[in-house]
Amino acid sequence: SPIEKKGFSHTLSSFFYQLRERIRMKTHLLTSDPTCQKLINALCLGYKNDIDAEFRNLFSTTGTIHLLSVSGLHTGALYLFFLFLLKHLGFKHRKSELLLLPILWGYASLTGLAPSVVRASTILSFMTLGKIFHRSYIPLNALTASAFFTLLINPSAIYSISFLLSYSAYAGILILYPFLYKLPGHLPSYLSKIYACCCVTIAAQLPTLPLCAYFFHSININGFITNLIAVPIATLFLYSAACCLILPLWIAHSLSILCEILSSLLLKFLHFFAPYSINLSHLYPSLFLIIGIYVCLITTTHHLFHPQKRTRYITLLSYCCLLSYLIGHNIHLQSIREMVILHYPQHSVILLQYDGFCIPIKNTLTTAPRYIPYIRLHKSKLLSLHTGLIDSSTLFFNDCFYNHQDTICILSNNRYFYTPCHTLIITDTIQPAQVFTDSSTHLPSRIIIDGSNPKHTIQQWKNFCKSHSIALLHTAENNFIRLPLKPHTPQN
Repeated sequence: SPIEKKGFSHTLSSFFYQLRERIRMKTHLLTSDPTCQKLINALCLGYKNDIDAEFRNLFSTTGTIHLLSVSGLHTGALYLFFLFLLKHLGFKHRKSELLLLPILWGYASLTGLAPSVVRASTILSFMTLGKIFHRSYIPLNALTASAFFTLLINPSAIYSISFLLSYSAYAGILILYPFLYKLPGHLPSYLSKIYACCCVTIAAQLPTLPLCAYFFHSININGFITNLIAVPIATLFLYSAACCLILPLWIAHSLSILCEILSSLLLKFLHFFAPYSINLSHLYPSLFLIIGIYVCLITTTHHLFHPQKRTRYITLLSYCCLLSYLIGHNIHLQSIREMVILHYPQHSVILLQYDGFCIPIKNTLTTAPRYIPYIRLHKSKLLSLHTGLIDSSTLFFNDCFYNHQDTICILSNNRYFYTPCHTLIITDTIQPAQVFTDSSTHLPSRIIIDGSNPKHTIQQWKNFCKSHSIALLHTAENNFIRLPLKPHTPQN
């Protein structure tokens, strides 16, 4: 039967949800420009469902994707905007800034309590309370307290990408910005402001680069140059859009023209700069490499602020450890010998990684090979499939991999007759009745099923393995299965 709406709970969360929906409806009345509507909803309300892939890719290519997510940048800009209004409306007493706290948290609730907005609101709340009650505070302590209370309420946030990116950016601004700003010495007033913007952007992006390489496999090198112009335009757009959403509709119509001009200006600038963006893609650093980079960054920063002989030796030691790990890791990658069965629905992808070379044993994907990340992660050279001796102790022939200590057989529509083996890989909807008979004696010790098998075939193999006490593995459980290939060790 069709879904029948009976109502919903009247809570604080539902109140802000309804308020955001009403404000979204107002954006359609303010302007008929769809691009301007998307930017208002994304920058002011945190609503990004209307943003298409092409629009998002433009911001991602130019290193300004953070503008589409309501974060500390937007929260801080609105905080300064309302602080400016309070002072010009006659609320000049310091305790009047307490009025900003409900506005700050009301905006956080309006955006759906996005983690980045909650973190920015927490930090600004600590700073505001510290100023009001004349307490000396250290911004880095406020950042730490915000992280502590966030993890106290939601411990799983430590695994959130936005948590790691936002706090690393905040920490970079608080720690690196003072050092970068002092480098050139005294500058003229106009140059000092431009240089300060450059320092803030570099200080925020530098600690996030390793995380971007690890999670997104790409980093933008010259994105800070784009942000020097894009961020001020986006901030002006945010202020004008906020005024349009707060003021009555008949007044907001006259200001909506400014929003359309700024949105058009922002997109034209990004389209102009996109061909000149330098993006390093296909990066697959390991977790230990990322930890090593951050250790080097921390020791280097500590030495810059406390240039002593001991800190210099610690910094050099961290770089030597990082270099040693890179050498050892590359040697390890060149010595890996394994067979990998990747999980792709309705397809079979089986790779052989052998001493720095990768051989696709089976690949039914018709589009571009989606196993390229595995090759780049292991820094392998791709070879075409061939049969015969791989080395003196390893043979691949007729979809069977023979080794002195292991035998792997792959069954498919081209080959469904069973050869006695230790590991059996089932692809292409091969059923147990096609492979084994009631008189079969040499059964494998484990059977692996990939994503090309439908549900009913998987169930048949489960029943077969259960009745014959055979271990059954399915690639859907972990997205891939690795079979290490043991090298032959001659016996005396």
